Amino acid sequence: EQLMIPAVNIHYAAKYLSRNMVRYRGSVERAVIAYTRGSAGTLTETKYSNKVLKEWSRTYERISADRYQARSR
Repeated sequence: EQLMIPAVNIHYAAKYLSRNMVRYRGSVERAVIAYTRGSAGTLTETKYSNKVLKEWSRTYERISADRYQARSR
């Protein structure tokens, strides 16, 4: 029931994804696949995992570009 509260849900989702990042040695792709499927052993992508990875890539590129521009000033 508490997972229906957005802040609680985000907290546990981030915690689980963080653990997956450690488990899969920093591989965002494997961590996201494991997050959506429960395991990344077979590295089977899904439409959802592809969508998440695509959005993460877009966001990461934008954040990296912003940081680069800030350092260049």
